[in-house]
Amino acid sequence: MLAYLCREFDNLDHGDDYDNVQPTYQVGFLGFSLFEDHPEFCARYQMRNEKDGYLYTDRFNLIVIELMHEGLATKEDIACGIDKWVRLFKAKTWEDLKMVAQDNPYMTSTVESMYLSNTDRNILKVAREREDFLRSQAYKDKKLKTQEAEIKSLTSEVDRLRKLLEDNGITP
Repeated sequence: MLAYLCREFDNLDHGDDYDNVQPTYQVGFLGFSLFEDHPEFCARYQMRNEKDGYLYTDRFNLIVIELMHEGLATKEDIACGIDKWVRLFKAKTWEDLKMVAQDNPYMTSTVESMYLSNTDRNILKVAREREDFLRSQAYKDKKLKTQEAEIKSLTSEVDRLRKLLEDNGITP
């Protein structure tokens, strides 16, 4: 889960300022207890100072939902619909998945993604490669626009200087 979180946390384009890092969330639905001596239905982990618990950043979030501890769900967990997602991940058949997901476009999309990724592992690889390409292309497009604006500005400045020289009787 940490590897996926770290991969997604690196969401900057080449040359972007680190202040532009977007918050990242990795949600893991586990069929086991992450910590046997500390069972919890839904836990959120963040980077904190070891000594005093001071929050280092709220942009790096690992959320763990333990499927077998649904009975420990808080009112907030239920209000957020986490219990419904647990039913989705506990479903045994594609038909059960579709029934749990009906009337919820996010769950329906998740079920479709699960189906596709389970039918062809190459889809996930291609999707990641496409995402990397689009991110790289967006950076190149942004840089190109910046350079085009700079060229336009410099061209205007050259034209202004030429006119100034001509107005003073100097041939460039």
